[in-house]
Amino acid sequence: LARWQDESGAAWVLASVSGPVEGSAKFATTNGAATHGSIVAFKVEDEGGKMTLTPAWVSRDMIDPASPMAANGTVVALSQGNATTHARLYVLDATTGKELYSSGDSIPTYAHLTGVSVGDGHAFFTTHDNMLYSFGIALEH
Repeated sequence: LARWQDESGAAWVLASVSGPVEGSAKFATTNGAATHGSIVAFKVEDEGGKMTLTPAWVSRDMIDPASPMAANGTVVALSQGNATTHARLYVLDATTGKELYSSGDSIPTYAHLTGVSVGDGHAFFTTHDNMLYSFGIALEH
């Protein structure tokens, strides 16, 4: 899980989900069909003195998404891929889940049981073959 606070002071909770999002949660915004996995966002709201998680958005489809990271109004998300699909790094708008950046086909293999670290304007992660990747990300949003 990840947490961030928007400019108005509202708190948000982000989570990675393997498989399709099903059930009673109705998300206000979806960014395409997410049949393999996704990042989901919930807004933390006070409803009559009770804190609730209001479903806000679902990201694009991701294969085995790692836990997301939030930084300056963006969400850094890693679709880890699998033995037949390569990993992809995404930067998403934190309030809508809209894709702002994708690493495309620049990662030739998959990641496995990894996470993303964000620091000094870079997103870091490793792939299954122990290769360390560092992507420079513009954090001004």
